Amino acid sequence: MRMAVQFWQMEGQPERSRFIAFENAYHGDTLGAASLGGIGAFHRRVAGHEFPITRITDPKELDSLPGFHDGDVAAVVIEPLIQGAAGMRTWPVGMLRELRRKCDEAGVFLILDEVMTGFGRTGTMFACQQEDVIPDFLCLAKGLTGGYVPLAATLTTERVFNAFLGEVEEGKTFYYGHSYSGNPIGCAAALANLDIFRDEQVLENLKPKIARLHGLLAELKKEEPGIYDTRQCGLIAGIEVRRRNGEAFPWAQRIGAKICLAARRYGLLTRPVLDTIVFMPPLCVTDQEIELGIMAIRAATREVLNLVES
Repeated sequence: MRMAVQFWQMEGQPERSRFIAFENAYHGDTLGAASLGGIGAFHRRVAGHEFPITRITDPKELDSLPGFHDGDVAAVVIEPLIQGAAGMRTWPVGMLRELRRKCDEAGVFLILDEVMTGFGRTGTMFACQQEDVIPDFLCLAKGLTGGYVPLAATLTTERVFNAFLGEVEEGKTFYYGHSYSGNPIGCAAALANLDIFRDEQVLENLKPKIARLHGLLAELKKEEPGIYDTRQCGLIAGIEVRRRNGEAFPWAQRIGAKICLAARRYGLLTRPVLDTIVFMPPLCVTDQEIELGIMAIRAATREVLNLVES
């Protein structure tokens, strides 16, 4: 976000300082990232201290959004293909490609948050590849090191990079650094992880696992009346639980949390987003482990709902 704002300042367009984000989005907990979030629990407490943000629900809203086409928007930010903290909500096919087109027409940057979706999680190395979209900024972390140590990276285009080049006197320096930037252990872990992607053909081996998960989710939804919906994007799945009549449980009952606690007794450690059970196994998961994980969710859901609705 800071890079985008400074870019437009150096381009003589300082009015471009507003960001467009999506309802129910989650982009992190630091002040700028929390500003983008569309879930009140993560940004309500910092109201009044946020970046200028406009939130939308559909890219079609951009066509009539004041300032999008005439110059005060710096960038649009989105979790591509699927929103995580929103309850594993998938975007319609083609939506990301259409968003890229609209940003290009308006001369607005597109920032993709692939912290969750990057490095094979959706079935391709990056989610944006599934719609042939190249963003102006690509935010990466987590899967970069296989989850072993913290490391993040922000990728951008040559156009943006070149804008920051010049003599010191020109004042183009991007003053941004942290004590642990370029941490050698983190970087070594990332390089080793990338070697594994290449040498063990991780992406190619994901396809049958994703297909197996798809089949198990379909069976689960068909056979279990307490499973209201299942949503999948690669090896990301959300399993939404409701009353058997289709009504949502009161949030204070914490049904999702109770199911996840029960699932531990069946060998699965996971977490909920309210009453949506998250299933995101490691990329090295086997078919048998996928089956055991879904079996644990099935058994735990039956156990909890039988107590609640008996």
